[in-house]
Amino acid sequence: MVLFIQDKLVNTVAHTGLVDAHAYSITGVTEVTYYGSKVRLVRIMNPWGKTEWNGKWSDKSDLWNSVSQADREKCFNRDNGEFWMELEDFCHYFLMMFICCENPNFLDGDTDTQWKCQIYDGKWVAGRSAGGNVNSSTFATNPQYRIQVTILDKDEKEDQNILISLMQKPEQGHRKKRRLNPVGLTLFKVPPGTPAGRLGSDFFRRSQPVKQRQMYDYARDLIEQHSLQPGEYVIVPSTMKPYTSAEFVLSVYTKTDAKISVHDGGDDDDTDNDKLILPEIPTKSEEEDNNKDNSSDRSLFNRYAGQTGELSARQLQKLLNDNFPHGTWHGFGLDTCRSMIAMVDTDKRMTMTFSEFSTLWTKIHEFKKQFNRADSNKNGSLSDYELEKAIGSAGMDVNDVAVRLMMFRYSGVSSTIMEDFIVLMLRLENSKNVFKDKSSDGVITLDWDEASLFLPKSHLWMYLVCLPKIFNMKKDNIWQKYS
Repeated sequence: MVLFIQDKLVNTVAHTGLVDAHAYSITGVTEVTYYGSKVRLVRIMNPWGKTEWNGKWSDKSDLWNSVSQADREKCFNRDNGEFWMELEDFCHYFLMMFICCENPNFLDGDTDTQWKCQIYDGKWVAGRSAGGNVNSSTFATNPQYRIQVTILDKDEKEDQNILISLMQKPEQGHRKKRRLNPVGLTLFKVPPGTPAGRLGSDFFRRSQPVKQRQMYDYARDLIEQHSLQPGEYVIVPSTMKPYTSAEFVLSVYTKTDAKISVHDGGDDDDTDNDKLILPEIPTKSEEEDNNKDNSSDRSLFNRYAGQTGELSARQLQKLLNDNFPHGTWHGFGLDTCRSMIAMVDTDKRMTMTFSEFSTLWTKIHEFKKQFNRADSNKNGSLSDYELEKAIGSAGMDVNDVAVRLMMFRYSGVSSTIMEDFIVLMLRLENSKNVFKDKSSDGVITLDWDEASLFLPKSHLWMYLVCLPKIFNMKKDNIWQKYS
């Protein structure tokens, strides 16, 4: 791509047919024989599709009559707006050129060297690996790429031996609408003897970046070239602001084979999560003890319960929304309250007794604490990583696939709010209790009532992913029922 610049108005047509301050594309080069001498030609295209060059070797130039038929056919232009120029004229009229290529082999003129390329897909995840700029206290949580650098020629000084490219990946479906984030690349020298693995905050507080001035740019593709002495370095791509979720592609070009170890926050995160103790669903034999719960809960329950002394779904909804703090979210919906009753309803009356309410009241307060602990940036919602962290701290081991499925079922586009989180945790806890392997033989036995209660057809796939066990159904074959 070339840019034509002169001290004239932008996009005005000069007497040569070229457009001032206008971008053109180079589409080819060739040589033709003109009266026994070689003439070097550059083929150029005007994206406008008109206003072509009218000088030497233009489409209507008489010079074409003095070259062979083979050269004329080779240079025949089929596209309007495409034309040929002699190399000398090209260098005279065009003042700036941008070169797009797949590798930097041409940069230093060393044709004997073939650069090696390593490409990594990465992402910044809010609360996990989106640590922000180099001055942020969470900078060390950003993805880290430790690289061993060697040089090809020890006698050559100031050898540009590494090129790093950081490209932002657009969000699916929002390529044109979403604004790019300000991003940067920071490079640190790693002293010999430093243990392998992720580098902590202490290392970055003590160390100075290789590049003295750190810049953050809104560019889609950020490129840096460095001259590095042999040794180990760490490359840290980052966004300017912490908790900025985005995806990127990191490309590292070196003149020699370089070993790179990736530490993206998921392989060696040793952060200890607070464990949530989940209350058990009371058995019928425990109901009398539960009925002796504290008087404040009983008083609250009685204010909303009907004449039967039990809560309907609407009464439960009003109780929760009047007394359970819900911050910026809209509160509990009627369908949510119906689900809550169904999950703790031991007598199948589709209402909630005080014993059942007392259990639920304790649970949702515990879930609220867990939600707030996992909400790292305090924005009132959980990202996929924060949701995984919250579920894991409740003693449930789920993988990335299961988390994505849960996000799809119980969340918005990219986050989970308090109401959805509470319903999800209630379902997971109930499922965990039902799917206990009581015989420790790796087989779970369910009767049809248990299976139909906890494995609704539309959600069967999620439970199978979250709780990968071997199922043995009594009475009827569960697979036939769902087929």
